Amino acid sequence: MIKELEGMIIYKIAVMTDVHANLPAIISVLEDIKKEKCHRIYHVGDAIGIGAFPKETLEVMLREKIIMIMGNHEKYYLSKELKLPANTTQGEIDHHKWVKRELDTKYTKVVSEFPVLLKEQLNGLNIGFMHYVPDPKAKDSSDFKEVKIDLNEKNIDLFFKMDGYDIIFYGHQHHPLFECYGEKKGIHYINPSALGCQVGNFANYCILEIYENGYNIVHKKIAYDKHKAIEALDVRNVPAKEYIKKVFYGVD
Repeated sequence: MIKELEGMIIYKIAVMTDVHANLPAIISVLEDIKKEKCHRIYHVGDAIGIGAFPKETLEVMLREKIIMIMGNHEKYYLSKELKLPANTTQGEIDHHKWVKRELDTKYTKVVSEFPVLLKEQLNGLNIGFMHYVPDPKAKDSSDFKEVKIDLNEKNIDLFFKMDGYDIIFYGHQHHPLFECYGEKKGIHYINPSALGCQVGNFANYCILEIYENGYNIVHKKIAYDKHKAIEALDVRNVPAKEYIKKVFYGVD
């Protein structure tokens, strides 16, 4: 992270990931982003699934013209046969079916147009946006590699196998925010951490500030009323709600 920069910010973008149908959280974050006066907003996958508001959340994000990347939960929504990992529980299967019913086919076209990988160039910086690393062994080019929990500066370049980037934003792993410079390629990898699935009463996102002579990353934690997100799971009788409360919201 560059701490000392001269001159004015010439470009400012907000990056978030894994909103996971948490409407109260995304509303609070968007209010903060408006105060920050960001030029663009990017979401790197999994806007839907897990939370109680898949339709409402997606509508808000589309209305705000957020640049959306394909996540595995968007893929689940689009898949006709609901392709899920082999170890998926019946409760999770029921939940994904519920999400598909909630969204129906109204959003199929727009979601199908979300890119798996987006490359942007801003002030000479080559920036990549993805949900996670595409699996080269998979038949479907939008399938992702298995999560690697021990990413660090020594192994991250080999895991991502990406060239021609200065910065890569990604999500999928819900761990606390992660930043790392690959020691071989010098790429700056950033996972802002899941916006909608936190144990605490806050939502994460980050801001990329671009100056004439470099850039800076600002990580933000925005307070929101998590009780509304949890209460809605009961009100809407969301499948696997007790599992969701415990694993994704930290409620016993």
